[in-house]
Amino acid sequence: MICNVSNFKRLIQKATVNFSIESLQLNLDKDRVKTSMASPGSLVISILNVENDILTDVKGELQFNFNDPANEIVPYLNLIDGENETVLKVSEEKVSLLTGKQMSHIFFCSPQIVSVLNRTEPKGNFPVFHSFSIDQEFEKVFDKIKKIGARFNKIYFGVDKGTFYIETADKTNRFSNSFRNDLGEVKYTDVSLCFEYKNVVNLMSIIGGEEFKVDFYYLPESLLGMLKATNDDGECYYLMSQKEQ
Repeated sequence: MICNVSNFKRLIQKATVNFSIESLQLNLDKDRVKTSMASPGSLVISILNVENDILTDVKGELQFNFNDPANEIVPYLNLIDGENETVLKVSEEKVSLLTGKQMSHIFFCSPQIVSVLNRTEPKGNFPVFHSFSIDQEFEKVFDKIKKIGARFNKIYFGVDKGTFYIETADKTNRFSNSFRNDLGEVKYTDVSLCFEYKNVVNLMSIIGGEEFKVDFYYLPESLLGMLKATNDDGECYYLMSQKEQ
C-alpha cells in the first residue's frame, strides 16, 4: 500500500486532538477512516469518520493500535525527507515504512491499552446554550487569550448578564489578573465554564482556519458543561469543563 505521509500525520494530530489523547486506534477500509478516542478522565474526546486519504489499495478492514503516537509514530514519519509518499506494509504486529533504502518498523500496542470511547457521543443530556462558527475574528481573539492563558492554565467560556465571553484568569483567586473578550449577546442565565488551557489550545490548533461549528452545553445540576466542535467532513471533538478547587 502507498501511504500519504502528510495526510497520515495530520490524521494522527486530529484523532489525538494534537496529542491531548495519548493513544490511538484507527479503523480503516478502502473508503473511510474511523476513530473514537478519549483522554484519561474523558476531558478530551475525538470522534472521526473521514475519507481515507492516507492509504491506497486497502483490502478489507484494518485496525491500527498505537500507544504514545507523538513519540512512537510521528518521529518515524518525519524521517521520510523530501517525499510525501512511502510504501506501508502491514503485518500482524506492526507496520513497516519503506522509503528508498530506508525502513522503519512501528509495532502495535494491545487494543486494551488504547483509550477507546465505546459510544457515538459522551454520556449526559446537556442542553445547548450557545453556538457560533470559527472565523478569523474569533481566531484573532483567541491568539490574545493564548498569549496570556499559559500563566493561569485555564480558559473560561461563559455568560455574564446576557453577554457571551472568553476569558483567561484564575477565578479561585479574587486578586487574579485576567483578560476577557466579549463575543456576542445570548439569551441565557449567567454561567462560567472552566477548561484546561492546554486542551483548548490543542483543539484550536486543529480546527483553526477550517469551517467548524462550536456548540456549548451546560448541565446546571452539576455546574459542568462541554464544548463540541463539528464540521461537515465527519470530524467531531468534545472538551469537558472541570470544577475548580
